[in-house]
Amino acid sequence: MVKKSRKIYILGSAIIALASLFLVYFLLIVTGVVQVKNEIITITSGSIEATYNGEPHKCESVEVTQGELRKGHSIEAIYTGEVINVGSAANTYSFKIVDSEGVDVTDKYTVEKLEGTITVNKRPISLRASNASKQYDGKPLSTDSKEYSWVSGNLIDGHTIEVSSHGEQTEAGIGENLLDVQIYDADGNVMTQNYDIQVVPGALTVNPIPLVITSGSANKRYDGLSLTSKDWQLEHGRLLDLNEDGEPDHRIEAETNGTITEPGKVDNTFKFIKVIDIATGADVTHNYDIDSQYGVLEIKSVALIFKSRGIYKYYDGKPIETNPNDVELFSG
Repeated sequence: MVKKSRKIYILGSAIIALASLFLVYFLLIVTGVVQVKNEIITITSGSIEATYNGEPHKCESVEVTQGELRKGHSIEAIYTGEVINVGSAANTYSFKIVDSEGVDVTDKYTVEKLEGTITVNKRPISLRASNASKQYDGKPLSTDSKEYSWVSGNLIDGHTIEVSSHGEQTEAGIGENLLDVQIYDADGNVMTQNYDIQVVPGALTVNPIPLVITSGSANKRYDGLSLTSKDWQLEHGRLLDLNEDGEPDHRIEAETNGTITEPGKVDNTFKFIKVIDIATGADVTHNYDIDSQYGVLEIKSVALIFKSRGIYKYYDGKPIETNPNDVELFSG
């Protein structure tokens, strides 16, 4: 009986001791002296996009994107990610979690660490190429110029720009004058890749050679036959003489189609006018501004004079009667 009571006493003492231990541990947890690890938390550094300006771009922000920190706790981070030139990079960082007194409590958390992105975009600038023009002379028109004008945007301090034009127009018409652009920093390093360069083309205008071509004129008296004139002439202007040796490199082919049969006047119009390259046989009419002027085809009416025959008789008190057939052609 004594043995049994002793066992009960020992068991009761053990239970009381365990209960006391659990109570103390619970109080330590409640007061924050002992902490239990949280669920997994996720922290992520910030992301930014910026336009290139030659300076380092950083994003010094971090946030808890899953889970939460205990009351009074905060994140202290050191940011190592930065981007200067155009491109993207991870917003790298190191961190620790501290309590309100600055004590490192990072080991109290299970942390998934994610990184944002720092992106630097090209700096936009816009330039306009120069214009040039001339009359067609068979030679290419190009500016080979460093001339340009700003449309929008600007370089950052310390950067310089070099511009040269390219593009040519030989035939009559309008071509584009474009620009090659290079940008350098103060040390001569190429910085062109950091700029979004838009070029507004200039105009290379080759004007056609003006020519005045006149068709021939003709006239005659009406004879029942058609009147035409195949004649024409270059009234004003000149054909291309590329070598300036007095021998034109082009020739004119033209054909008139004016015609008239009855008395009157009509324009001696052209069926076609073409300018042909003598060496190649190519049609180069588009390089000329041809003003066609028309001669006149005229058929004049025939002038006819009729004379009646004379008749006579001795007086008999009656009128003289004429015969309509007693008329003859006098001239015409």
